[in-house]
Amino acid sequence: MKKTKFSKKLIVYMFLFLLLFIIAMCLLFYKTGNEPATLISCVFAFCGLEGEVLVWIKTSKSKNSKEDLDDEN
Repeated sequence: MKKTKFSKKLIVYMFLFLLLFIIAMCLLFYKTGNEPATLISCVFAFCGLEGEVLVWIKTSKSKNSKEDLDDEN
């Protein structure tokens, strides 16, 4: 069995969470007629920031490993 990286699992769980969050917000809006706009924007801002940090970590690791390979040659 192949071991998956933590960041890939985190992205999958984040998308599942956002899907469930969207469904819950739609049901809440259907029942009450109000939407918690601040909560929605904060959740999406947090998930977006988390995704950007993961991308930054991935690119910095690949850049550093590429520089290490260039230094060895």
